[in-house]
Amino acid sequence: MAALVKVVSALDFSGAQVPVLFYLSDDDVVVRPDISRRIANAWGGSATVHAVTMGEGDDASSHVIAGDILSPGQTDTAVATILNWLAEQGVR
Repeated sequence: MAALVKVVSALDFSGAQVPVLFYLSDDDVVVRPDISRRIANAWGGSATVHAVTMGEGDDASSHVIAGDILSPGQTDTAVATILNWLAEQGVR
């Protein structure tokens, strides 16, 4: 996995034209959110970064940022945020 991340993070994303939503936690201790933000800034098309703050009872590593098993406090908000973003992109 680390080798794949190294290769992907070195790619040129300036030609990417599809809109993208980066849904992340800046407190994630499994992956590096700073790299995700760097890729978002380099994205050629529309890039939206939505950072969440984890709460009591959510994944302690701030990595699994939605889902009833590890982050139940985030699931409803994550679904609403993603659906709103899709609507803004014209996806129905």
